[in-house]
Amino acid sequence: MSLKCSTCGATNADSAVWCNQCYASFADANVEVEAPPVVIEFAPAQPERAAEAGGSVVTRQLPDPTGAGWTCKSCDSPNPIDTNECTVCGASIYSTFGAEEKERPNVEPRSVLLWALFLPGMGHFKTGNGLLGLTLAALILFSGIAAASFASSSQVAAATFFGVAHLSLWAVSVVDALSLANANRPILYGRRITVVAGTLVFVIIVQVITQLGGST
Repeated sequence: MSLKCSTCGATNADSAVWCNQCYASFADANVEVEAPPVVIEFAPAQPERAAEAGGSVVTRQLPDPTGAGWTCKSCDSPNPIDTNECTVCGASIYSTFGAEEKERPNVEPRSVLLWALFLPGMGHFKTGNGLLGLTLAALILFSGIAAASFASSSQVAAATFFGVAHLSLWAVSVVDALSLANANRPILYGRRITVVAGTLVFVIIVQVITQLGGST
């Protein structure tokens, strides 16, 4: 530690009895004691540098070289994109982005399974993922109607494709509902659902164009 003169502000050794700049005595004067410096190092830390500086070391994780990640609002430390808590101070990612962590409904997996089996998308509703459940229910209904429509017009290949898609989506929705009930990540979410929906629409368009071309 060091002594700071209250008269001129000069820094002196902690054993000094008078200021080396203005010669004020430290015997009766109030002097400020400076705290030891804190050395901030990016991991891995170097304890020997802290000893030289007479302070302590605060270790931070190196930034992700790919550029993907988030910066903690509390300690300004970089974190990997797949973590929900800061690796340095433990702050939640939700506090950084100003979002509140949604409480997951307390539901029984068995109840969710029954709802998902008999009513597509309802299992997702029971786990608090209503929008995702509604999207899956729409895709399942769409693929079922398409399969029935193509079957009635004797388009076997298209009817088979949409029939398989209908059953597959229903089965995956059941698995996903159970995953959500157990606080796990589902198979179909985000861009994956967009890809599935785009594929179904694309096949519909191709079949319509093919049918119109054959009729002419």
